Amino acid sequence: MTKSTTNSDSWGPTDGPFLGLTPPERTSSVAPFALAKAVYWQEPCARSFEEDLDWHLKTGYVVSRPEFFAMARPVDKNAAASLIVNPGISFSKPDCWHIWLVAGDMMMALDALPFPLPFISFERNNKLKVYEYRRFLRRCEALCQSNPVL
Repeated sequence: MTKSTTNSDSWGPTDGPFLGLTPPERTSSVAPFALAKAVYWQEPCARSFEEDLDWHLKTGYVVSRPEFFAMARPVDKNAAASLIVNPGISFSKPDCWHIWLVAGDMMMALDALPFPLPFISFERNNKLKVYEYRRFLRRCEALCQSNPVL
């Protein structure tokens, strides 16, 4: 079982929400939707891409644009990690965006979130990471400015 903690360690261009893609893969002409779907071929997943997409259409948000593809849902950051990472669970008083999957332009994906919440979470190596949203946004902006490939 994963443990939910507020994370203060650093992450770089191949950590966190960047799906472990190397810079050439992130700048290729492959559509973000195809890159997102490819994640399910690259690593073991509990469900298929189509099943997770269906769950997020029901309980979360899905945005697909030429610049990015994203699946996310509002969660309670203090809930058990097993509930946060279960796309079939909805929360009545969310305070955190759980980013299930992003491919493409991360800053545009963050801008597309439908309403603000104070925290953001995602899994990295099957461990739940939780950050204050503003801190996470500053790190993304700094990474994008220092490496325009992201």
